[in-house]
Amino acid sequence: MASFLQSYKRQPKIYINLPSKGAFYNTDVIKDLKCTEMPVFGMNTYDEITIKTPDALFSGDATANVIKSCVPYVLDPWSINNFDLDFILISLRVATYGQYLTVEVSCPHCKQQSEHQVNLTALMDSFQDKPLYNTITFEGLKIQLRPLTYRETQNFSKQNFRLQQDLLTLDNYTGAEKDKKAQDIYDKFSALSFDTIISHIQDISNENNETETDLKIIKDFIIHNDLQFYSLLQDSIKKVNNEWEIKPVTVTCQHEDCKKDFPSTIDFNYSNFFVKK
Repeated sequence: MASFLQSYKRQPKIYINLPSKGAFYNTDVIKDLKCTEMPVFGMNTYDEITIKTPDALFSGDATANVIKSCVPYVLDPWSINNFDLDFILISLRVATYGQYLTVEVSCPHCKQQSEHQVNLTALMDSFQDKPLYNTITFEGLKIQLRPLTYRETQNFSKQNFRLQQDLLTLDNYTGAEKDKKAQDIYDKFSALSFDTIISHIQDISNENNETETDLKIIKDFIIHNDLQFYSLLQDSIKKVNNEWEIKPVTVTCQHEDCKKDFPSTIDFNYSNFFVKK
């Protein structure tokens, strides 16, 4: 006989529509490709412990596991793209603690610290109806761009972190050996930046409807092409990413002698973001 406790199991708190509308996904990523009215549960005790574990946060496992726990229609969080990731995480915060987030801000006018309430539901509304695709043309070629997945973003972030750590070891070297080590690190930074840009390319096609999707071939093509092509690619990717960034919210200083408005960004340090204040 089932326990009466079964009737007290957690229930969905909110329902969301993914901003990407399911673009770039298949049924291995989203169950039944259900990207509207997706149920979102509040975090349970284990989820809260997981999201506060530093090693799991760094690896990305904590975020991926909590998404699977709270948004059961997301089967593969690692394949969720950046268009949807922040939206989903904000929805988890709303489902767990409610629509308001208290943030501490510093007024640029009077330099005083104060607390401000951010309406996360309104913030989620701002994600809708943003452009999903970006196509650029260059000398008869059409380049289709795509957003990076959570897995790709985490991989690039970890590589960048390791290189930053390598920079801190330069003081262990001297003279020509130090110069050589430094140059090697900076070369790796450049290669990482290049690989990040290339990974945004979904395919390249020409006027004859021939399409290339192999990133190794595409990478070699761009390396040996005119600099203008790579510059156009960088500018286009930057433009799309800027459109999808969470815009600063307008804050009013709470100190009596100030009361001035100023823009403030939201800190998406997940170890702090998922703490009830």
